[in-house]
Amino acid sequence: MSDNNEQDARPASIRSTSLRPSVSFHLTSLITAAAFIILIAISFYAGTVYESSKQRHLSLTPAKVLNRHFAFGMVVFVSQNSITIDNTRTGSSQLISITKTTLISVDGQPASLSQIKAGEITLIRMANKNDAAVVLVNSKFTD
Repeated sequence: MSDNNEQDARPASIRSTSLRPSVSFHLTSLITAAAFIILIAISFYAGTVYESSKQRHLSLTPAKVLNRHFAFGMVVFVSQNSITIDNTRTGSSQLISITKTTLISVDGQPASLSQIKAGEITLIRMANKNDAAVVLVNSKFTD
C-alpha cells in the first residue's frame, strides 16, 4: 500500500522515461514520412500532367505555323511552275507559284508537280503571298 504523496524510489533518469512517448514519437515520425512521400508523388504526377498538356498545346500551334497562310481547294490547272486552284474559302480561283524549294506530297509520298491532276483536292501552305512552301494532295480530302 503506497500513499499518493510518497515519492517514487526509482532514480530520476528511469522515472522520466516511459515506453509510451517513444512509441508515440515513432508513430508520428512514420505518419509524417508517409505524408511527405505522398506529397512528393502527387507533385511529381501534377508536374508530368502539366508538361504533357503544355507539349500537346505547343505541338498543335507552333509559333512558326501561326504566321503562315493556307489555301485549300480543287486543282483546276497545273503548269510547269504553278498550280491554279478553286479556293473553297473564297470561292475564287488562285494561281500559286511552285518554286524549287516547294515540297510536294501525293498520298503521303514525295511527288513532283506533274503527278498532280485537275480535279484533285489540295491543301497548300504558303511561303509568302504567291509562293507555295508545301503542297499536299490526298485522296482522303475528297468525299
